[in-house]
Amino acid sequence: MPRFLLISANQAGGSRLRSDLTRLGGEVTHVHPERLAEPGANLPSPQCVVLDLVSYRGDVGDLCQTIGGHRALRETPLVAVVPEREVVAFQWPEAVDDLVVVPYRPAELAARLKHAVARAERAPSASTITVGDLALDPDSYEVRVRGAHVDLTLKEYELLKHLITHPGRVFTRDQLLSSIWGYEYFGGTRTVDVHIRRLRVKLGEAGEGSISTVRGVGYLFKP
Repeated sequence: MPRFLLISANQAGGSRLRSDLTRLGGEVTHVHPERLAEPGANLPSPQCVVLDLVSYRGDVGDLCQTIGGHRALRETPLVAVVPEREVVAFQWPEAVDDLVVVPYRPAELAARLKHAVARAERAPSASTITVGDLALDPDSYEVRVRGAHVDLTLKEYELLKHLITHPGRVFTRDQLLSSIWGYEYFGGTRTVDVHIRRLRVKLGEAGEGSISTVRGVGYLFKP
């Protein structure tokens, strides 16, 4: 199921646009543009940002810059929805990957969104670490398996990153506890086992095949 972040000044979330995104089988989260500027705004990690400019009256360039300032959205494709009367004068910001002109046909909307998501998945950032079906992007804190986003907690992500950046090296539970949780953490080493187990479940076959237990001593990542 694709995940869309709909940024719209329309309090109803651009009612028709939101309905059409939902009909595509997508999970839609609506955010008002003003919320993006709030300190510490907690935003999801969507597969595509849909920017509704039909009812927006602010500076589009500034808005795109604000969107790009959020780590969760930095590498996410952005599709702008623009009214036909404004297309000729529209100043296309670099952050905008594609345009959908209102009025649009639902089939056109679906095709453009699908193309934007597919193009983004084919072009990982230069810092992305790819091992088989598993890809970890240190810039966006994103993990994908066969192109599909995997939702990890911060500690799960840090644990995976630590292992994947030291392939073939065995780390004891105490070493992982110190590296990921810090020397002041008072929990037991069982914490490491719990997080490794959750990682394997979330990563599926990619986790089972790559994260190995070494003689009950610790763990290693097999490339």
